Amino acid sequence: MKKVPVNKLLRIKEKSFEEAWKYGGELLNDRSAYDLSRVTQAASLGKPHPLNDLLERMRQRLLQLGFDEIINETIFPHEDIMKQWGPTGYAILDRCYYLAALPRPDVGLSSQKQAAIKSFGIDLPPEKVAALQLALHKLKTGELEGDELIREIGKELDIADDRAIEVFEKVFFEFKDLKPLPSNLTLRSHMTAAWFDTLATIQKYAPVPVKLFSIGPRYRREQREDATHLRVHDSASCVVMDEDVSIDLGRWIVKEFLRPFGFEDFQFRHVSSGTDTYYAPGKHFEAFAYHPDFEEVASEDAGWLEVADFGLYSPLTLANYGIECPVVNCGIGVERIAMLVHGYKDIRTLVYPQFYGEFVLTDDELVSLIRLKNTPATPQGQEIQRSIVEICKTHGADTSPVEFVAWEGELLDTFVRITVVEPEEDTKLCGPAFLNEIFVKDGNVIGAAKPEGVSTGITYIGAFAAEAAYAIEQALKEGKNKLEVRVRIARSPNDINLKIDPVATRYITSRNKKIDLRGPVFTTIRMHAA
Repeated sequence: MKKVPVNKLLRIKEKSFEEAWKYGGELLNDRSAYDLSRVTQAASLGKPHPLNDLLERMRQRLLQLGFDEIINETIFPHEDIMKQWGPTGYAILDRCYYLAALPRPDVGLSSQKQAAIKSFGIDLPPEKVAALQLALHKLKTGELEGDELIREIGKELDIADDRAIEVFEKVFFEFKDLKPLPSNLTLRSHMTAAWFDTLATIQKYAPVPVKLFSIGPRYRREQREDATHLRVHDSASCVVMDEDVSIDLGRWIVKEFLRPFGFEDFQFRHVSSGTDTYYAPGKHFEAFAYHPDFEEVASEDAGWLEVADFGLYSPLTLANYGIECPVVNCGIGVERIAMLVHGYKDIRTLVYPQFYGEFVLTDDELVSLIRLKNTPATPQGQEIQRSIVEICKTHGADTSPVEFVAWEGELLDTFVRITVVEPEEDTKLCGPAFLNEIFVKDGNVIGAAKPEGVSTGITYIGAFAAEAAYAIEQALKEGKNKLEVRVRIARSPNDINLKIDPVATRYITSRNKKIDLRGPVFTTIRMHAA
């Protein structure tokens, strides 16, 4: 199977999910061992995501500054928000995502359900009934996970997976009607939410100063996602817990942390009290940086952009957690920095280029998507391919009629004689375009005699020789003792044994580029087997 038969599978699914699922598995059963060279002979290393690339650079910078890395928790009861924010927490909770889960149903095995199971032709003696009832009870009590239920149905009823799915779908219909029940657990909307529990625990055994950092996602219930807002984004957050820490320390952290990323000039602006009440009154600041290389992106305030915030945690909030030493916190929005460092104007394009970015293939990337359609499999076949090319290069301009022996010898236990021939008079052994090479230039695929753009390394005669050698091997396998392979005027990639990946073809046509391989090749190969 080369590709998934999408339409056929979806038609089968309309009648039966189980049948479509089983058929899909059967499509894969005839696959032999995968050709590992398709993934192991890459021309270069894989490409990192620019955001993760920056995350790693940030990690290394914080480590250089002497901060120890930890992983903070992600899920918190909403009571923690109230402990941190005080009365304003009720407004902040509007930005939080609450977690919900499906209840575990109390599903029995009534006489009606037993009859439904038997209607599938399944034997259901009392011991099977008892075993299945026990599995359903374990699901209710949490001893059995939901994703294990189908397997348990199959095991206890001694039926195949596809039939177990059908029994679950058509007998245990209660699962279809389950509705999620909300809990008081929230996803982390501020990295700050995680630091208080961490510091309350660490202060019991770690001497001050304590310097920690954590980089991870924040989940915000934004009203919309746009060029500057994502519902999931990353924060690089660090804290210092020590006696007599000050705002100056926060300023120093921001400057030293961001300096290697091209930020030199900063403005520090006070944030009004009451905005983030887990900070002490008058001890919360935002950091704006000027980045001269990105003035178009940094359009606000003639290039000054908010890149971080920092402050001293409120002693009242610290007291709620039993934390005895003052704490300075600094938080940096990773995506905002990445937008500046990499020159993006839309955060969605940076984070999700597969959905929002413009699909661009460089000429080098297009070259990697152009290859020969058929190639000989045997060492002798590969030798035949090379010999045909050499004969054509040496005698391609010779006046016809003419015939040259390209190769003689044993191929697939058969003695064969391969010739390059042109029987017509007053012409040449090969057509004028036989030495044309295939190039990619500005997104166009062209065949040319002189260098243009990026070369694929494939010539018309080289590609045709590979096709001829491949065809000779196939003919011998089929018991044929004669074969003639001919190419006339090349008009399309297929005419010269070329395969252009559909991704490249779609890219070229969608941008009104061209694939122009036209040219007279006029070469004939003959095979005679003894």
